[in-house]
This record gives sequence, structure tokens and C-alpha cells, in this order.
Amino acid sequence: MKTFLKILLAAALALLAMPSLADTIPTPDAITGFGVTSTNQSTTRCYAIVPRRSANGGAPGVTYINAGSDSNACQLLFSKVTHVTTTTYTNQTVSIPVASTNGFASGDVVIIEDVATGSYTRGTLTTFTGATNLTLTASPYGGDAAIPAGSKIYRTVNAGQIQWGASTNGLGPARFIWVGQAGYPLMLQIPGNTAAAYINSVGGEYIR
Repeated sequence: MKTFLKILLAAALALLAMPSLADTIPTPDAITGFGVTSTNQSTTRCYAIVPRRSANGGAPGVTYINAGSDSNACQLLFSKVTHVTTTTYTNQTVSIPVASTNGFASGDVVIIEDVATGSYTRGTLTTFTGATNLTLTASPYGGDAAIPAGSKIYRTVNAGQIQWGASTNGLGPARFIWVGQAGYPLMLQIPGNTAAAYINSVGGEYIR
């Protein structure tokens, strides 16, 4: 009997010493990298947009780019966000109802973030009147999809460029080629003489 009790005690102590199931299952690392391509390949101005959302709240740091153009003088452009507004109603025409138009002007290049799908697209503003509507030169997504209320409109300016030339080039991997703004999307653009500009891949990580 004593021997049996000793065996039970030893077994109980062994179980207590074992790590719990939660301790043995590794916690997956938060995804802090990105890899994007363009949604308008083979155009006279191709763009790719790195999302603003990251697991660590960091700024997008580009470490690799592959892009091409048929223009000898072309440059790969990097954007910077200067103003943000929010859409107030769902709309799929060129007129976008927003909370405020302060800081926006005709000719501005904007990034449109669809709050429902998390997708991004590029647009250009034309003349608008009033303080609660922005007007695009063309309907977003070709008029096939609406921009939901609560989506973001970002005004951008060119913040830097890399001379690219008329060829398909790959740059990187490097520690960082360009670092954007934390909490904002980053847009890259490349022009072409004809419909021959494209961005194949942009990769990197969000850094804090």
C-alpha cells in the first residue's frame, strides 16, 4: 500500500512539474512585413500602395523594389501624406462627400482607403465647391464599386525619387530604401511614355 501511495505521489509531482499546454504552444509572431504590387500595370503612370495598418504600429520601410518603364528620364516617386479627411456617405460617383475639404485643392493626388475592404486606390482631384465634397477626375474603381462611409481620403505630395530609366530594375534587398510615415499609407509611382510603366513588387517591413 505504501509503495502504491509513493507511486501516486511521484506521478502527481511529475504532472505539476510539466509545462501547461499554453506554455508548450508557441505564440505566432505578429506579422510586421509587407509585399505589394500594382493594380494598374502597363499604364502611363503605374502606382503601388503600401497599407497603413501594421501589427506593431510602425512606419513602412521599403527594402526591395522591382519596377520598369519605357521612359529614359523616368523616376520612381515616393509620396508623403499631408492631409486626411473621412467620407461621410457611401458614393461611387466622382463626387465624394467628406467631413472637410480643408487642405485639399484641385490637382491634388489622393489615396482612397476603402474602410470595408481595406483596399486602396489612387485618384486625382479636380475643381470642387463647398466644404463637404471632393471631386475626382474619374469615378473610383471605374465606377464599379462604391466608397463606403468612414473611408479615408489622403492628400499626398511627392517626397522623394530615385532615377530609374527605361528598363526593368530591381533595387535591394537593402536595409531600407525608403521609410514612410507611421500610421499612413505609402504610395510609389512610376511614369512611362506609353502604356509601359509597371511596379512588379514592393517589399519591406514596418519599423518602430
